[in-house]
Amino acid sequence: MEVWGRRIGRGLGLAAMVTTAWWLGVRLRLW
Repeated sequence: MEVWGRRIGRGLGLAAMVTTAWWLGVRLRLW
């Protein structure tokens, strides 16, 4: 269970980073 929790947490963290980077990129392009 701990291994799966770590994998899910790592995946969510990665997704959050990618989403944030993409959002910032869109904002910069609009500006």
